[in-house]
Amino acid sequence: MPRQFESIFSHVGEVIRGIRYALPNTRTCWVVAADLDRVPYLPFCASCLAPANGSRCEVRRVDGKSIVVPYCSTCLARIGRLSTGLLAWALASILLGSAACLFLPLFPWISEGAAIGGAVALGGLPWLVGQMWSNYVDSHYSIRGQSVRAVAEGLVCFNAEWARLLAESIGAVVRSKRSRISVSSAWACGGVVIALVATPLIYSTFHATVRVLNLSDEGVIVFVDDHQLAKVQSTSHESPLAGQFVQVPTGKRHLEARRQDGTTVEQIEAEVLPGRPHLFAPGRPESVCFWVERTGFGRSRAGQPSREVLDPRFSFWAIKDEIDVWFGPAFSSNSSHFTGGTVAALRQGTCDSNLRGLGE
Repeated sequence: MPRQFESIFSHVGEVIRGIRYALPNTRTCWVVAADLDRVPYLPFCASCLAPANGSRCEVRRVDGKSIVVPYCSTCLARIGRLSTGLLAWALASILLGSAACLFLPLFPWISEGAAIGGAVALGGLPWLVGQMWSNYVDSHYSIRGQSVRAVAEGLVCFNAEWARLLAESIGAVVRSKRSRISVSSAWACGGVVIALVATPLIYSTFHATVRVLNLSDEGVIVFVDDHQLAKVQSTSHESPLAGQFVQVPTGKRHLEARRQDGTTVEQIEAEVLPGRPHLFAPGRPESVCFWVERTGFGRSRAGQPSREVLDPRFSFWAIKDEIDVWFGPAFSSNSSHFTGGTVAALRQGTCDSNLRGLGE
């Protein structure tokens, strides 16, 4: 086998081993089919079988029943330290996820997907570290966590002798099985939830959507502050597929459209506003105008659609309202059974006496 293929297979194997190490370990446990209301208190530590001088309450999530599990002081302190670590991982996830969703959208040219992905990765990092640490804990008996857990089928015990003593005391059946059990807290992924919810909202505050429509005679490359954003093909008629959406940082920006040979088609200084849709039409002929057409449907239908013409002196516009339909007719209905509403469509057409006027 060639050396390059051996190197590829080696790296793939390392990735697979890393993924397996991050997943919960498969452990042998002993299941005691017991009713928690009838479980006696054994005077032996459920972890090391030493004389018990402490206890911990284990609650079953299915029905809320609980059992007092005996531990020695050494094992009880060890479980407490592990629980504190789980809380630390959860707080770290929330802090990292919150900081990432606030910080990453500040980068002017980062895409929304990259911002969300980066925030999710940072928010989930404590969970990954915590899971790998818990796998390490499970592989070392002296630092393991809880030894008894209440589940729907009874009690899951990780000490075979303690499970046998408990089963004998209540006349229950013991069976062994291998199970994947994670000791990480669900809160350890709290930062991931925050990143997924908050990052898109914060990103829209620092970036706005601009629809670029190329009305010149050939394709152009769009630059914002000398940063290349997109290549836009030429279009000559109204079409919902015409143009391209780009994300532009808010604030005062220098927009420029160039042909492939570097010739400038148009360049302007524009104010990009948060929360508004924008239209940039470089190379727009003077005979082409744009207007926002609002059409009522259902019970809101009243007469002809209203029109608000975008100022024909410019080639860049910040539109007041959200646009439902780009470069196409709005949907409308005469049915009085609909509650009603208004659809805003951005239209393109030839400037004539009926469309003369200033919109924004």
